[in-house]
Amino acid sequence: MRMDITNKCNLRCNTCYFSINGFRARGAFMSPDQFGVVCEKLAGRAHRLGFSCAFEPLIHPQFNEILKHLPLLGECQTAINTNGLLLNKTLVRNICESELQWLSVSLDGATQDTNALVRNNSCFTKIIERMQELDGLRKAMNHGPKIQVSFTLLQDNMAELPNMVDLCLSFGADRLIVRHVISIAGCPMSQRSCLHFPERTTALIEEARKRAADVGLDIWLPVGAPRTEEELVMDCKDPFESFYIYSDGECYPCTFLADAESCGNIQRDSVDGILHAKSISMVRKRFRSGNISKTCMTCLRDMQNVGIKEKRHFTVRFED
Repeated sequence: MRMDITNKCNLRCNTCYFSINGFRARGAFMSPDQFGVVCEKLAGRAHRLGFSCAFEPLIHPQFNEILKHLPLLGECQTAINTNGLLLNKTLVRNICESELQWLSVSLDGATQDTNALVRNNSCFTKIIERMQELDGLRKAMNHGPKIQVSFTLLQDNMAELPNMVDLCLSFGADRLIVRHVISIAGCPMSQRSCLHFPERTTALIEEARKRAADVGLDIWLPVGAPRTEEELVMDCKDPFESFYIYSDGECYPCTFLADAESCGNIQRDSVDGILHAKSISMVRKRFRSGNISKTCMTCLRDMQNVGIKEKRHFTVRFED
């Protein structure tokens, strides 16, 4: 299950819609009490809850209060994705003391210069230092989240992919996950996919795979060459097994269909009601017929993330 507790970000990365001139998201912060309602409704239903997906969670003014509701989820795995820029000593300690199980930090280069090409106004050195602090504290406390690094593969940083393994080791990361860039109209670098160079991309992916195996780092890698249309349509299971929760509680078939018709509001509606809503049922029907939307096809073509194995979000595959 994926959701966001805010719709704000403190960076304007060149692969993201926040870099588009004139982009403005309607302001919304999910309150800690509202987040508690989400946790109660998903307890026993979701295997995993990532409560930051498209936006920066640490910008939430009550993030520490949000963390206190995580025990309501029971055995559900919890995770956030952050750019890491807002991490400080107090927040690092609060995170290690909480029940958060995974913290994923986005880094798009193994060096300051390469990372800065993608992640405008980021501070590579500061983020690495904070991740080292987190790693040291979780080891000292014998409690705290596992660390994941999220790397967006581009023509501009592909040469540093194998070196990302060494960067992960420098702050004790447990996993490196690599994804191809997704095309977003108007984003400066979102069209610079490595899939235009399949031989070189495949070679770098295999080099990274070997290096990770040598040092025992868990690594999730995409394919190096494009797949067929049939493979693309069959690969996505999200509309059948989950939904995305926006920071105002509105629910959608997935993160990239947040401009579609809402399938309910998690504050008001039941999980079953949302899963069987008309809008999400229509998406499933289009998938079965092969008549999927342009948004879906763009996402599927560009990500090409065969080999990324996630636990599916619900134990039942819902068929309408």
